Amino acid sequence: MAEHPLTGEGRFGCYLLAASSSYSDIARVIECEVFERFFGNAPADMAREYAPYEASSLFFLVVERDTQRPAGVLRVIEHSRAGLKTLNDIQGAPLHLPTAKVVAHHGIEDLRNCWDVGTLAVVKEFRGQAHNHIVSTMLYGLLNSEGRKRGIDHAVTVLDRHAYVQLTQILGV
Repeated sequence: MAEHPLTGEGRFGCYLLAASSSYSDIARVIECEVFERFFGNAPADMAREYAPYEASSLFFLVVERDTQRPAGVLRVIEHSRAGLKTLNDIQGAPLHLPTAKVVAHHGIEDLRNCWDVGTLAVVKEFRGQAHNHIVSTMLYGLLNSEGRKRGIDHAVTVLDRHAYVQLTQILGV
């Protein structure tokens, strides 16, 4: 943080990291810790699942200013020759939804203007209602504002029920 001080004020700040940044491994560690605990995905599973999308990934990394601890991360996958992970995944069982059908149904004219939210992971100490979902809400807000800046018209993702409720009832998406 000394090399790249956060701008703004408040308890938390955010870094936007390219996959090639040496700091992006901080984001990957958070992903691995959270996904192993909640979904049983070992770090090797995460590396294998996201390897085709590494070059097209961006990471929003939220950091607590005072302690300089990472609090949460959101991985965005931009369209590339590998495609978008969510659209690739839902072509298989159990959904069997072809990308062409999803694109047509939602009026996605150009997948280059579509982001895939690959992961969202919040460190245990900053998670849940006790913290008003502040870190995850911040990550969703940053996704929205950065996406608008970059001309992103659509986002795709697979959500668990908790995240779905948070997005629809808390954020009104």
